[in-house]
Amino acid sequence: MPFMKKTGAPKRWTRKITKAVGDKPKATAAGLMAAAAASVAAVRMARQKNNGTEFHVRADGDAGWILTRDREKDPIDRFDRKGKAVTAGRNLAKASRPSVLVVHGADGKIGRKHSYGAN
Repeated sequence: MPFMKKTGAPKRWTRKITKAVGDKPKATAAGLMAAAAASVAAVRMARQKNNGTEFHVRADGDAGWILTRDREKDPIDRFDRKGKAVTAGRNLAKASRPSVLVVHGADGKIGRKHSYGAN
């Protein structure tokens, strides 16, 4: 059912809802899938809020590495080596608990996440 692929709900929900709806109109199934996807999104947002501040270590082209806060455009600091940026990010994240340090690779994909809870 192609209309279910657009909702973003997990596939196992698609199967369960499709079995439950059965011969009912597709609009009902689509509505249930949209509601399921909305609840998944709400849970994800709540989890992100509980993590506090996010810090990111990213490649800055050929210029080295940057440390940013919550996807802001302006970097907190610039580094010539990734290791230095990660160390500074860990220290900053520890001081700003609860927080998460997200370390990206040179290709921009997320490589590691370090979570620091409230202590």
